[in-house]
Amino acid sequence: MFFAKAAVQALFSAFGLSATHFQQPENRGEIPHFLHRGQASWVQSNGDAVGYLGSLHPGLLDEHKVRVPTAIFELSFRPFLQAKPLFQHYRPFSRFPAVRRDLALVMPMKLATSDVVDEIKRCGDKILQSAEVFDNYTDPSLGKGLRSVAIRMSFQDPDGTLQDQVVQEKIAHILDSLKKKWGLTPR
Repeated sequence: MFFAKAAVQALFSAFGLSATHFQQPENRGEIPHFLHRGQASWVQSNGDAVGYLGSLHPGLLDEHKVRVPTAIFELSFRPFLQAKPLFQHYRPFSRFPAVRRDLALVMPMKLATSDVVDEIKRCGDKILQSAEVFDNYTDPSLGKGLRSVAIRMSFQDPDGTLQDQVVQEKIAHILDSLKKKWGLTPR
């Protein structure tokens, strides 16, 4: 499911389209019947639903003897036709090493991970090169309605080697912002 979601985000990014959001439907009847309940969402761009993404229903997988979890998405071609082609800018490789940090956050199931990643990117300023979800963990020990989401962040300064203290201060700023906005805490 994460790879399909990443593919959708990469496709929108390649066409220079605004941030993509994934919205879970309010009731089961809103999504195609062949998608797994709870593992499907609407794909939105600029507030408009432009498609859906989800895991195929386990009954359908059994019926067709598919033995691996399968995720699919369908998108309207309309936003891509209206998109302006991106002009690719060359950016030289940095001579300075990147610093990677992983952050696991305990968050409500209903909170969209994309909103949290967007907030992390906003707080990361120019030294945060990327922030990507790499794990989504649910367990009753976390508490009812809670999950743990792990995010890998890559920091890099194009002008010099980053000091550990600068990275730690940036992470502290990110955590402070996430706590104030949604009450999120590290796991």
